[in-house]
Amino acid sequence: MAGTGGGGTGGGGSGGAIRIVATTITGNGTLSANGGAAGVSSTANYYAGGAGGIGRIRLEAEVYTRTAASTPGHSQGLPGAVFVAGLPTLSITSVGGVAVPAEPTGNADVTLPSTTTNPVTVVFTTTGVPAGNTIKLSLKPAMGSEVTAISPALVGDTTSATASVSIALPDGPSSLQATVTYNIVLAMGNALSVYAQGERVEKITLASTLGSKETKAILITVSGKEYEVPASVLAMAAMQG
Repeated sequence: MAGTGGGGTGGGGSGGAIRIVATTITGNGTLSANGGAAGVSSTANYYAGGAGGIGRIRLEAEVYTRTAASTPGHSQGLPGAVFVAGLPTLSITSVGGVAVPAEPTGNADVTLPSTTTNPVTVVFTTTGVPAGNTIKLSLKPAMGSEVTAISPALVGDTTSATASVSIALPDGPSSLQATVTYNIVLAMGNALSVYAQGERVEKITLASTLGSKETKAILITVSGKEYEVPASVLAMAAMQG
């Protein structure tokens, strides 16, 4: 005897969270963090999921002129810390004895003299990275294949460490990228799990491209999944962990 298939519908999602931090908050636009609606069952014999729970709304400003309510009601206060000092960084500081400018443009930031001979030395500096780790340098010429080199272990301490590597530069322009991967302590890995779908983070990779002002951060979980996050996240997690 053939039967009819069917099943209950899912419930609504959580309302999530809204946090606005600014010098001034004004205007009365809609702010809502309500949960999703309950599911609707198409068959009387099956149940529908319930509505999602309401979220949270937090508004922080030095000057606050907004008068409208939010849904649900929000909490309010002065701005708290968003970015903190002590971000982990990885920088390419010199190539062939020519210093990388403090304010790179991303366009021919380092031009070597015509008398430069190969191989050249590329120097790296880190902050917030444990000494003893190695740095991978990837060189991508305008024409030809990518070349990589691994540095000796970083020398110094977590506050500041350096390393260097020798590599042959081809004729013409090339782009340079440095990466370093290091293990983190259990407490920090747990703190960072909120940025990795709840899975504990085991390692962090920092990546810096010559000419870029920022260091890219990638979280690597215990199962090997990778999640890119702003570098500021690492400093905040370090304070929690």
